[in-house]
Amino acid sequence: MSKSKILLISLATGTVTFVAGMWLYFSRATMGAFEYAVAGFVLMTVIFGFVVGLKKLSDEKKGFPADDELSISIKLKAGAMAFLCSFYLWTFVMIFLSGSNMDVEVIIGIGVLGMAVLFLGFWTYYSQKGIGDAHSN
Repeated sequence: MSKSKILLISLATGTVTFVAGMWLYFSRATMGAFEYAVAGFVLMTVIFGFVVGLKKLSDEKKGFPADDELSISIKLKAGAMAFLCSFYLWTFVMIFLSGSNMDVEVIIGIGVLGMAVLFLGFWTYYSQKGIGDAHSN
């Protein structure tokens, strides 16, 4: 079984588990705006994962490698830039949210979700623009 098929099966299994957990949790409690926002974010992430997984699967059926040198370089560049910008993100999170009435778990969750958004933004940007030649002057 190919890596892409395993990824899609794992994503589908995780989605079913998440939906079952949400259904069990919200059958006992009412949903607020925060819960709807988290569910929407998870839904967008799952849809994005399915689109990427299906694209990789169709590329594999055509005979292309799932991860070529360019896609690996794009992931590395996006990860490096997201790591660099995450220092600024965490600084802003600590400055603006440390004195608030929010729980520590919520503040950490905002930072982690922000890092994921940074990576996805840089990955999308470098996928469209390219990474350029690092050796050009």
